[in-house]
Order: sequence, then C-alpha cells, then structure tokens
Amino acid sequence: MNTSDVFDFAGAKQKHLTWKSKIRAFLDGKRTMSPGEALSHNECELGQWLFSVGLRKFGKNPLMIELDQKHQKLHATVKQILDLKRGGKLEEAEADYSVLLQTSDRIVALLDELAITATRKAA
Repeated sequence: MNTSDVFDFAGAKQKHLTWKSKIRAFLDGKRTMSPGEALSHNECELGQWLFSVGLRKFGKNPLMIELDQKHQKLHATVKQILDLKRGGKLEEAEADYSVLLQTSDRIVALLDELAITATRKAA
C-alpha cells in the first residue's frame, strides 16, 4: 500500500467529532464561527482524502458512495445552521442540528466500516 493512500480513519472520526462539538458551541453562543470554518465538502481533510484517494481506491464500494453523499449533506447542513443562527432563527437551526447529528452518526459508522474494508484489502 502506498503511504499516500493511507488514511487515519480513527483520526478522521476524532476530528469530525471535535468539529461537531464546535457547531454545538456555536449554537449555544459559546464560540463564533466564520463561514470559512464550514468549508466546502471537498476542502476539509476528509473531503480532500475522498477526492484524492478514497474514491479512487474504494469508489465502487457502496459504503464510499454513501460516505461521499452524507459528507456533502453534512457540509450543506452546517452552512444552513450558520445562516439560520445568524438570521436569528434559532429553532430552525436546532432542528437542522438534529439532522446534522443523524448524518454525523452515519458518517462515523461508515468510517468504521470502511476502516475494516481497508484493513482487509491491505492484508
């Protein structure tokens, strides 16, 4: 396996969970977030891996296809949450945060499943 193909699935999960907690803190008024912090789905670390290595190596795997779709949905939801909160629409932002939590849980599960697939493929 090429070292550039290696992906730290556990590290990706941890960064994702940390990032999700920043969204919660933003909604709770405990931190600010710039629009740039939401990033597009292809600019964050997971997105960069998806588009450079992940889709090339696992692109036909239904788990990877779903991960790509859920990841795009997650970023769209974050942007919507930021806009709603800034517009004073707190209830709508909280409703979207519930959607974000469901999407996030699925992303974490997909990362776990893909890590198992990658380990089997490398063996």
